[in-house]
Amino acid sequence: MKNKYKKGELVIVNGKGKIFGERNTNVLGLIKEKDYYFNTYFVEIMFGKDDWFKEKDLIRTFEKKNRKVDKYKVGFAVENKGLKYIMQNMKEQNEKTIDLLAKANLVQEYIVEGKIYVFFIWNETYWPETNYTVRSIEKALPILKKENIPYQYVVTGITNPKYIRVEEFIKNDKNVDIFEVSNKIKIKRFGGII
Repeated sequence: MKNKYKKGELVIVNGKGKIFGERNTNVLGLIKEKDYYFNTYFVEIMFGKDDWFKEKDLIRTFEKKNRKVDKYKVGFAVENKGLKYIMQNMKEQNEKTIDLLAKANLVQEYIVEGKIYVFFIWNETYWPETNYTVRSIEKALPILKKENIPYQYVVTGITNPKYIRVEEFIKNDKNVDIFEVSNKIKIKRFGGII
């Protein structure tokens, strides 16, 4: 049976709890687990008593779109030692899906002042959060920043052109500052538009 709500998802509760019988109206809660037999969810109530609630008593706070149907343009630039960390992280993951690093439309290595950098471009790709490559990149970003490894990560929507996400750590090393975002991703250092 498929879960409508995932563990850790934020919901609004409008209903009566099974254990304490308290009525909750527009109260925020976090899904902790599901009882498949009774089709109820155990919800950690913010500023209240945790309880079991029926599925009909819960409303998703942020409607999540299935990211599999959305396509994106993605640019990722990083110093080579940061890429090695990401690849190591990918090897350690149990659930392997498609290796998106291998599916990049353009991979370019470049050297500045003896340091090796690499950037990846995906012209049109699904960028699902469930993919182990995407998870490895996302997990690495705060660690790269902490380790003082420069990176630039740009995701723009194709099916949803208003979606733009830019994360970067370029303060100490501008050599990865190569993407410029408008409606398209431009490669500043080398020229070209994707």
